[in-house]
Amino acid sequence: MAKSVNIPVCGIGGITTYRDAVEMMMAGASIVQICTAILRKGLRVFREINDGIVQFMKEKGYKNVNDIVGVSIKHIQDPRNVKEEKRVSYIDTELCTLCRECINLCPFDAISLSRSGSTRTAKVDVSKCDGCGLCVIVCPEKAVHMNQKSKIRTN
Repeated sequence: MAKSVNIPVCGIGGITTYRDAVEMMMAGASIVQICTAILRKGLRVFREINDGIVQFMKEKGYKNVNDIVGVSIKHIQDPRNVKEEKRVSYIDTELCTLCRECINLCPFDAISLSRSGSTRTAKVDVSKCDGCGLCVIVCPEKAVHMNQKSKIRTN
């Protein structure tokens, strides 16, 4: 979007670490919005993200945050010309403790509990999964991962 408009762009969605914020800024966001990370980590997440950005800038030689904004825009391709893999969630049943965090947070109702005999597992309905990755963020056991499901054309 930052390539297409001449107004400030706000980066929203999935910002849980300083790296996520930096990536949004490099893609053209002059401001970023944080929500899910606050729900998971509390207000301390602001300090963590700020400290991470400051350290990143020191390591890379950036003088101020504005120097980061838009530096990767020249590398962004028109999505209509890019073939990409559709990302979907995958649950490692060996690690999953059935805590239901992913089920409760999934806005697409793509994750549910499944029963096979006396065994219960969390299961992803890939036809409903949007690939947003919220389930990966909230899983306390690191049992949820993203993988590629199928080739899709974005146009």
